[in-house]
Amino acid sequence: MTTALQNVLARAADPDEWERFERQLRATGYCRRPLRLKGRVDSVDPKTGEVVRTYSTEDEPDGTLLKCCGNRREAVCPSCAEVYRGDAYQLVASGMRGGKGVPESVTEHPMVFLTLTAPSFGPVHSRRVDGGQARRCRPRRDGGTCPHGLPVGCSVVHDEDDERLGEPICAECFDYEHAVLWNALAPELWRRTAIQLPRELARLVGVSQKKLRVRVSYVKVAEFQRRGALHFHCVLRLDGLDDNGEVVAPPARFTEQLLIDAAQAAARHASFLSPAPPNATGRPIRWGGQVDARALDEETSKLTARYLAKYATKSTEAVGGLLYRLEGDDIDRLRVRPHVQRYVKTAWNLALRRELHPLKLRRWAHSLGFRGHCFTKSRRYSTTFTALRQARHEHVLRRNGELRDRSSDVRRWHYSGSGYRTPGDAWLAESGRKRAVEQRRVAREELRTNPLEGRRR
Repeated sequence: MTTALQNVLARAADPDEWERFERQLRATGYCRRPLRLKGRVDSVDPKTGEVVRTYSTEDEPDGTLLKCCGNRREAVCPSCAEVYRGDAYQLVASGMRGGKGVPESVTEHPMVFLTLTAPSFGPVHSRRVDGGQARRCRPRRDGGTCPHGLPVGCSVVHDEDDERLGEPICAECFDYEHAVLWNALAPELWRRTAIQLPRELARLVGVSQKKLRVRVSYVKVAEFQRRGALHFHCVLRLDGLDDNGEVVAPPARFTEQLLIDAAQAAARHASFLSPAPPNATGRPIRWGGQVDARALDEETSKLTARYLAKYATKSTEAVGGLLYRLEGDDIDRLRVRPHVQRYVKTAWNLALRRELHPLKLRRWAHSLGFRGHCFTKSRRYSTTFTALRQARHEHVLRRNGELRDRSSDVRRWHYSGSGYRTPGDAWLAESGRKRAVEQRRVAREELRTNPLEGRRR
């Protein structure tokens, strides 16, 4: 009998403990690596100071309470990533259609979907699609070789799952140092682009920036390409401002096309040099030539919100990269493809340069130098993750009849560990997660085919 099965049977031997453990699994959303907490909560009457109710983990299975890890990355915890993805969708969508503190009139504001890419650091294998037909990777009629003697072309039509996609044609020609520095400084490049955007709007309409009376709100997500470089997807919304600073529709001359022109001009203008030693020139940090901007309507807004929410739970998985920070001994034991190894080792070695110390490249070597958060927004675009979590928490308490003032509660918690204590517990959680996913799928199908029946259920 396997160890996991023995663990499951031991849980099932006590029906009461089994029920309490299953309840904890449901409460965590069947988290893959929950936190184990020990402690107690004393509910105190604020008027009399009397303890009216006490909760202790001593009565829970194993004497611990499970709390979901809350990790956003799908490769680490699919169930917590699903919650994060739902919150991200609500955050993006509310900025497009209103609600959750955003006026519904924003649907009339100009909105643009902007994609910003990195420049080329060297030729890589890619999948080219033209008119729905896959084309050869890098066709070269007259052949030719690079300075290292390798062919500069590739006549292969790569499949979507081809392992060579994103790999450099010649690893020695690929500029890994520039690529790492670009990833590390991409957040600063975006900051300068966001500052330049209202300046370009003012220039295009022929007024000073102080007299502009409009504001660009945005939400963006960073996505890794197969070659290891970042690109950003952004939703830009143009808001007008009244005399009290409240959000209103902008004047008629501020159109989607004007916002597109301003975004493209800001992307072309934003550039700077990476840190360099004295008497040396840094690497240019600028956007690549592929800057795509298109207007959003009601239908494409829904698709865009889903798209951004999807990539909010991704990290370096598309590159075949790493999920956790590295220690010194990890560098020689990396189990990733050679292209990613070169990225990581380049970041590790660049961290020794004095002028690059502020970038903390060793801390971020596992993410190929990128130091920012994958999902960010301007302050006034829409609601916040904190507000969404608080609303969900209060909804659960209200549904269970437990919504009350908890400011006087006395809490004593301490950390006991992470993950499940036995393989059997981990198996139960994973089985419960798959069962919950299937139940949600069936419920969605019922809502599509028979909305009234789906609501009754």
